[in-house]
Amino acid sequence: MAIYMLKIIIAICFAWWGRKEIPAFALRINHQIYAEYHSLIEMEENYELFQQKSYLQPKEMHFSYLFFLLFPSIIILYDDVIIGGILILLCFLACLDIAYYLTDIRVVALIFLLSLSQGEINTLYVLIGLFIIIQIISLVILKKEGIGMGDYLLFLALAPLFQIEQMLYLILIASLLGIIYYLVYWGITKQKLAKLPFIPFITASTFMVFIDKI
Repeated sequence: MAIYMLKIIIAICFAWWGRKEIPAFALRINHQIYAEYHSLIEMEENYELFQQKSYLQPKEMHFSYLFFLLFPSIIILYDDVIIGGILILLCFLACLDIAYYLTDIRVVALIFLLSLSQGEINTLYVLIGLFIIIQIISLVILKKEGIGMGDYLLFLALAPLFQIEQMLYLILIASLLGIIYYLVYWGITKQKLAKLPFIPFITASTFMVFIDKI
């Protein structure tokens, strides 16, 4: 019982961090861009003015309050702390992608480090080769990028968790969910989506593949 309570407290702390980090993410990225830009050229405007002009503005995602319900539920349902932690981080990245169409490479790197403990390193090698082929086909033949680099990196970060067949199944489910969402959106609005946040579908697909671990 004490262990469960400790895990729930940790999950609530992660929920609090996730809520605060979503708006803070935009501020941090703007600050990094301003610092890099300022180091290359002389700028008259200060950071405050730069922040005001930036298209990347902090967003308060009200549905992120669900973190306080979702994160403890994940910890309770999944006995494996590593898998539970990865799923929590995926939920955060999904919310971040919805807000900004961006991902936090630090969180992706943490997911990768946690995944390495599962030991399916051959899946990572196969996936790297597959993505290289897909990227060549997309850029050389189709003349456009397939999915975003952040999505590629997240798939690679998750790869050590799964056998090759499971990973391909995960990619297939995520792609189908994305296509279904796009078609439903187009059917309702009769408009094409300029951007599609893909990490929420990767997250949902990962939950579905892990469902047998509950």
